Amino acid sequence: MGEFVKVDFKDDKIIVFLNNKKYLNSDSKTFEKYLKKIFSKLENYIPLDDYYDVFVYKDNYYGVILEFKSSDSYFFDSYDMNIVFIKSPCFLYEVNYNFIEELKGVDIYKYKNKFYLKVKNETIFTKILEYSDIIYGEYVLEVLKRGKKVSYEEASCSTFGTT
Repeated sequence: MGEFVKVDFKDDKIIVFLNNKKYLNSDSKTFEKYLKKIFSKLENYIPLDDYYDVFVYKDNYYGVILEFKSSDSYFFDSYDMNIVFIKSPCFLYEVNYNFIEELKGVDIYKYKNKFYLKVKNETIFTKILEYSDIIYGEYVLEVLKRGKKVSYEEASCSTFGTT
């Protein structure tokens, strides 16, 4: 699919992961043109004929994640969209504890017996991406607020707990 890294279908959403930072700071008109281009490409694979709320999550290291949520309207024979930019501090990367020991240049958070990495430089980002699940949206805020920031030593020694 070209520049798409991954497309997921989850519940009533289409989630498009774009590892492309080109449009991070573009104005809304330019970004809207970009979304239409993405929709055109998606139409080659799935039928898109509805009204969509498009939630846009941006991250300086990863790029953009788009969530397309259908309104289940039967009045459209093509598509239309409402674009909503979500302010989020960053994306987090969920990893297993074995992977943490190899990394420097990240903040580590432990929350609900899982480890999340907050990237602090682009060199580390490329290593993390292959071995992690991307976390974005409201759950990031929950992890940053309620999770415990831990050191490498604490993360590698403490794999169990209730933080």
